[in-house]
Amino acid sequence: MAAWSEALLVPLVTRLGEQEAVIRDQAEMLGRQGAELVEAKVRLVEAGAARDAAEIARRRNQRRLRTVVAVLVILAIAGAVSAWAR
Repeated sequence: MAAWSEALLVPLVTRLGEQEAVIRDQAEMLGRQGAELVEAKVRLVEAGAARDAAEIARRRNQRRLRTVVAVLVILAIAGAVSAWAR
């Protein structure tokens, strides 16, 4: 019985040890890939935030330019009216 158990159990225990090493390696790989995925998501969010900030700045500059143009038009009209009224 002991020889049979040894003949059956030793290869199984050996194979189990090998599989534990494979599983451990795969778990480490999944952990690294998960961390890389998180880093990639952070970079995407940061890139989106930078793009959004640039768009906000562009729109703000457009509003300022429209305001300046509107003021200049108003001043030009006021000057033309006052010149005409003289």
